[in-house]
Amino acid sequence: MSYRALAIGAAACLVMMRSAHAEDRGVAVLSAASEGDPIVLKISDELRALGFEVEVAPHGSDPAGIRQRAKRDDAVAVVLVDEREIEVRVVTSDQVHERRFPRRAADPSTSALAAVEVIRGYLVPVEQGPNNTVPTLPPASLPRPKPPSISARLSGGFVSPGSFPTLGAATLGGAKHFGRLAIDVSAVAALPRAFAWLGGLTLGAQFAPLGYTRPVSFAVGIGVTGLAVAYKEDAKKYTTELVAVPHAGVAIRAALADSVFARIDGMFGVSVPSPGFKTKTGGDIQFGSSVAGASAGIEVAW
Repeated sequence: MSYRALAIGAAACLVMMRSAHAEDRGVAVLSAASEGDPIVLKISDELRALGFEVEVAPHGSDPAGIRQRAKRDDAVAVVLVDEREIEVRVVTSDQVHERRFPRRAADPSTSALAAVEVIRGYLVPVEQGPNNTVPTLPPASLPRPKPPSISARLSGGFVSPGSFPTLGAATLGGAKHFGRLAIDVSAVAALPRAFAWLGGLTLGAQFAPLGYTRPVSFAVGIGVTGLAVAYKEDAKKYTTELVAVPHAGVAIRAALADSVFARIDGMFGVSVPSPGFKTKTGGDIQFGSSVAGASAGIEVAW
């Protein structure tokens, strides 16, 4: 037998061994957010190294159809990568396991390895030897994106203090985060009107029960706002009163990018005291004892 024949036979054996190894692991189907997505390319390389047969679905494929691959046992793993998050579905003997976590565009290797570790944890047994142990991270212990340390926000909305005129307002704030707790300081100012105005500072605290690392999160909070409330009682000058507004509120954040969020805030409080003013016609108008507000804006966290 010639050397050339031996070489061809050896190469064929290697291909057959690799194919058999891939069949042992099963088929993993990947769907990318865009052509040449670096996260999907990294996941593909890692899964092939583990012995999986990898199929990359054509860009624009129906996500629901790809998910069905896992439900009908046609694929042992399905990974859907979009612009915001990564969804991993793994098929074991009795059920389909699903995990979701945010996509970290600035660090594609970390996002890719997190997806691979989910699949490895369910489908690849831990190999142990006398001098070598290959640890496998269980799915529950996968690294998650770090919560923010500091954030800043700019939003616009309205303030409605009872019978006092409802005013449009802008808020500029910042927060220091301690895990799920955040201490917030913000400045609020009403958009100028001919006869009424207010502005002040808010100090508050917010708690996010589910943390700040999810694509959509919410927080509840309490705080107090010190306001200067002005009303033009005659044509010459404003009359200004100082008011404290203890309040409670809720905030909802939705991720637009790794560190940029759309944010909606709502609050309800009481004014202490509730000053009254004279209108130009001689009647009375009061800054209401109940104060409500809502706003929407952008938050940046790092």
